[in-house]
Amino acid sequence: MTAKLKNYLLTGAFLLYLFLFLELSTFDLSFSQYLTSIRYEPFVLWGKHIGVLPASVISGFAFCVIERSCEGKYRYLCMCGGYIASVIAAFHICSIWWSRPYLQCAALAAVLLFLMRKAAEKVPLNGETIRICQAGILLAACSVSLTTVLKVIWGRPRFWSLSMDMQEFAQWYEISGPVWFADMNKSFPSGHTTAATVILWIRYLPRIDRRLQGKEILLTIFAILWIVSTALSRIMAGMHYISDTMAGFAVGFTVYLVIDRWFIDQSSET
Repeated sequence: MTAKLKNYLLTGAFLLYLFLFLELSTFDLSFSQYLTSIRYEPFVLWGKHIGVLPASVISGFAFCVIERSCEGKYRYLCMCGGYIASVIAAFHICSIWWSRPYLQCAALAAVLLFLMRKAAEKVPLNGETIRICQAGILLAACSVSLTTVLKVIWGRPRFWSLSMDMQEFAQWYEISGPVWFADMNKSFPSGHTTAATVILWIRYLPRIDRRLQGKEILLTIFAILWIVSTALSRIMAGMHYISDTMAGFAVGFTVYLVIDRWFIDQSSET
């Protein structure tokens, strides 16, 4: 596929997604009312605690791989990055069962870090592998940070915080921020959906693991299903509207495209 054709396809896909976003955002209230009315608790818990894991797990694994190529203070920085990522992942998992899982979180984080290091040891260490792992860290950090900033700026009330007459409901284009601490007013965009979108990084795995070569389509389908299920679970939980989740995906996917074009592809050309 030529670069020109790829640009045309991306432009067409962007316009189509924008059209769908504008159309589906008109069903924000009705879609949220329907999904919350058929709330299925295991699915809600999965989206809240498991669907969000790609950002922390992928960045933690990437730190463990890069650590093998570093020395001195840079190695310690990678070790710290890997442990912080594993703590975040462990906290999400432990929160399923405990409200304050400090000790459990520390123990599980150590186990996760051990497993990620073992997996990292099996990855061939070369320039392309390091670049792909750096892309994973950038994807997680940039997309989640950007979503966090947008949440503060927008200040949109969550569906669950609305009163019976829905007077507090705000359309996605109504900016009410900045809102610094009130989580009930941080609906737009969906941070969980953005974090789930980081799973698109697995599309690079065939380039660092020969066993996965030829399975790019399966990996892409798995990533899409993961993102969609996480988005639906967040709407079912009453935490977001459909426009929030679509915007959260758009943020993560835009960062992914930028990194893919200007970080991964550029290094391949050189």
